[in-house]
Amino acid sequence: VWISPFFESPQKDFGYDVSDYRKVDNLFGSNEDLKKLLEKFHDANLKMIIDLVISHTSDKHPWFIESQKNKKNKYSDWYVWSGKNKEVLPNNWLSVFGGPSWKWHDEREMFFLHNFLESQPDLNFHNHEVQEQMLNEIKYWLDFGIDGFRFDVINFIFHDKELRDNPLKDKSEVRPLGFNKDNPYGLQHHIYDNTQREVPAYLQKIRMLLDRYGAISIGEVVSDKPLTAVDKNQNVNEDIIQEIKKKSISKLKLCWIGDANNNMMNSLIEACIKFSVSLNIACPKSYQPNKMLISMIKKQKGKIKIFNNKEITVFLFLIFRHYLRDCHQMSQTFHGLLQIV
Repeated sequence: VWISPFFESPQKDFGYDVSDYRKVDNLFGSNEDLKKLLEKFHDANLKMIIDLVISHTSDKHPWFIESQKNKKNKYSDWYVWSGKNKEVLPNNWLSVFGGPSWKWHDEREMFFLHNFLESQPDLNFHNHEVQEQMLNEIKYWLDFGIDGFRFDVINFIFHDKELRDNPLKDKSEVRPLGFNKDNPYGLQHHIYDNTQREVPAYLQKIRMLLDRYGAISIGEVVSDKPLTAVDKNQNVNEDIIQEIKKKSISKLKLCWIGDANNNMMNSLIEACIKFSVSLNIACPKSYQPNKMLISMIKKQKGKIKIFNNKEITVFLFLIFRHYLRDCHQMSQTFHGLLQIV
């Protein structure tokens, strides 16, 4: 059961503007009420995951209230502040909800970054104290008994430290699907305001914490090209091949989305052959195994089957890694849906 945000909040964005990560909003009851509900679910052999927004908070959160006061307190660098002149924006970044993603703050005399509402300032994940604090917020709910999380706009947790301008799209690149053509946000290539190279390393920290509790995670990616966004800077091989080497897998079904990486695909197939794993893999037309690998595949007498993506239908969940221990294991790395049978 997936429960949307219930945390203490001014409710300007349906609870996605959090003012206290560890308290149930009075609108929904209390922490004790949630505990009773969780126990009911567990008694019925059901799991509960909750929506967690770690990229930004409400401007009513105590951290931001302190951060806005001056440049020399504990929380001054917990949010993204920039600029000295009220008339000059730090760059051309836009809010998903419209307008610039920068808001001038008279008391601090600087702009703060908000990728969504002006009342939702972005946390500064380049600050390691922020990283540790958010891991602590996750741990609080794991200790509470929550079975997993749906992480909201997870690709927005880091921004470009140099605050470089996003390049503009050519008119031909503005897509009718995804962001509405009337929303200026869709007129930029969002190269610098989200989906940065630091994201995967932090997700690994989250995954290590979740693994201690056997917890599930699902991640939302906001992009007009979501498959490209989740593909960026990722390496699918390591986790899968480690599982193969442990000989915990006898049959593997993989749907590969995004662009084909021939070296990566070859390594995966070679590992399956070496450790006698039956493999059914759907991949882009652009992937072509080399001659030596083709010969090795033929010797497997049907154990290795390669399909074009369009030849099968797969329902894909964008999840970072997902373990259902009682039934079977399912692991979603960024390239596709991996089902371990």
